[in-house]
Amino acid sequence: MSVERNSDISLVRTLKTSAQYLSIGLYDVDKFLVGALDDRRHARVIEVDGQESDFRKIDFPNKKYESFGSTVSFIPSTRSLIVTDRADEAINVYDVSSGRQTVFKDKRLQRPRKACAGPGKSVFVTSSTAGTIVHMTFFMGTMTILGCFDVGMQVPWAMSVSKDGRHLVVADRVADKKTTMKKFRIDS
Repeated sequence: MSVERNSDISLVRTLKTSAQYLSIGLYDVDKFLVGALDDRRHARVIEVDGQESDFRKIDFPNKKYESFGSTVSFIPSTRSLIVTDRADEAINVYDVSSGRQTVFKDKRLQRPRKACAGPGKSVFVTSSTAGTIVHMTFFMGTMTILGCFDVGMQVPWAMSVSKDGRHLVVADRVADKKTTMKKFRIDS
């Protein structure tokens, strides 16, 4: 899609895919990272021309995620793939160069839904049943929680960090109600 200055959105191209995807995010200048639904290939890369490829060095667990059971995100600063696992209440971190996997669990991560890159080597993760956002940093195979923040939402569902790294937008998803979004300033 194309977004114009006046906020008009135009369809540029429709891509046919080999699987169903639940999440999508930027992987590279002309590539997207997608999270598969009901597929053992948890994450794949789709180029702007529609060509799909797997991560050759990553050996994903022989597990299928059902609807909303997992999302994937790419953290460019660490070249890491983040796969949330709501049922297991875990964050799976894969180094895309080596394929090395690190599993991170913490009681503050309750049914993690979405992860996104923060400033530097940090990551934000929604803790959906706690109604919080967990801010973490990833360094040499370990994750450290920097803070856990109540965002005043029942179910923080999706989020994104602004291009300049100064703001976090969080969307709430509550059954039978409208989705709301809140914008937060990120202090360094």
